Amino acid sequence: MKSIGLPGAVTQRGDWRPILGRRLRCRPFAGKNREIGEDENGTQAAGVVVHRRQWYCPRDAAADRVGDSWRDAMRPTLVLPIACMALIGGSTVSARSGPPPETVDAAPSETRRHSYAAVLMGVRMEIVLYAPDEETGRIAAKDAFGRIAVIEQVASTYRGNSELSRLVKRRNADAVVVSQDLFNLLEMSKRLHESTDGAFDCSVYKLVQAWRRAAEAKILPEPLVFETLRRISRSDQIELDGETRSVKLKEGVAITLDGIAKGYAGDAALEVLKAHGISRALIDLSGDVVIGDPPPGEEAWSVSLDFGDPDVPTMRLALANCAVATSGDTEQFFEIDGVRYSHIIDPRTGMACTNRTAACVIAPTGSLADALATAACVLGTADASEVLARFEDVSARVRTLGLDRAGEPDEILVGAQFEATEPDPQ
Repeated sequence: MKSIGLPGAVTQRGDWRPILGRRLRCRPFAGKNREIGEDENGTQAAGVVVHRRQWYCPRDAAADRVGDSWRDAMRPTLVLPIACMALIGGSTVSARSGPPPETVDAAPSETRRHSYAAVLMGVRMEIVLYAPDEETGRIAAKDAFGRIAVIEQVASTYRGNSELSRLVKRRNADAVVVSQDLFNLLEMSKRLHESTDGAFDCSVYKLVQAWRRAAEAKILPEPLVFETLRRISRSDQIELDGETRSVKLKEGVAITLDGIAKGYAGDAALEVLKAHGISRALIDLSGDVVIGDPPPGEEAWSVSLDFGDPDVPTMRLALANCAVATSGDTEQFFEIDGVRYSHIIDPRTGMACTNRTAACVIAPTGSLADALATAACVLGTADASEVLARFEDVSARVRTLGLDRAGEPDEILVGAQFEATEPDPQ
């Protein structure tokens, strides 16, 4: 079998299939693993190895969790944690909330479930899809991962030769024509900066770097340097020309697209799958999920949301044709002089956030969900409700974590998706 020539790393086998940072509550059939990336002799090829797996759930364990029927046991259920994003600045959705819907009676489907994984954008990603045969699914997944790899090379701040890095390193102030992907990302970021009252801002990369150095040294940024960086970290320092698809940066401006690039990549990957005739798919990007049509005979994908707070029960969401993104500082944080700082930067002040907040956003696209989840953590429960309500077909759950809530509400719910949501019986 021919290898897939994508950059990345080999995913790891295991008895349990990790997905979204937690466990998918199904086990792979013994002997049904196949690596897309081995030659005819079984020799592993270089690059990403995409795994295909068939799934089953033990009838007794699965029935205890979701229902008595075998088809209920096979319903795809993912556990979605409030994941920690990289250090950053801040069509109708046919999704449903609440318990998964009753199984729809249907003739046996000609499609089968296939699962593929790769490491891209520094995280493990997984595509679950329904295709008529393995070859169709494999080719579609390969092309979808390839599309994500292209976007990574466009938007990465960790690669010195990415298109974004080359743009920022330019020493002259002339406008430069950029790729459609980079222009799209910058254009969306500037719009979201305005519509979130500055809670999302792609121009804060130098502040991000300053706080990373502070976290390592356990010393707050020097005030004069900090103020200088804060003054140049503004989205109005980025000029876009839609007619020429060009970008002009004011002197000193540096950009990070970490708060929107994964969601954008998920949207693009789903479009690739659809171009292959595959619409029943779910793309997990480790903290962001882009969801297409539901599995055959079902009305939705079942996603469990874990806020990482023992006082908050896991919720189950039934979703289709939408995207989900999570953000928060449940794991990524640092302390200086006894003060707990988040990895998320408030672009309005330049400070690392000190309010412990976790957010889950459901939106029509991965790009929007990704950016708004970050913005919600910056805004906190006191201000997020008003801002998020401006967006059509967006639902969100934003929660203040920890005992010291500084007078903020414990939790806010925005939109219809979370109103009827019930705890996951697990």
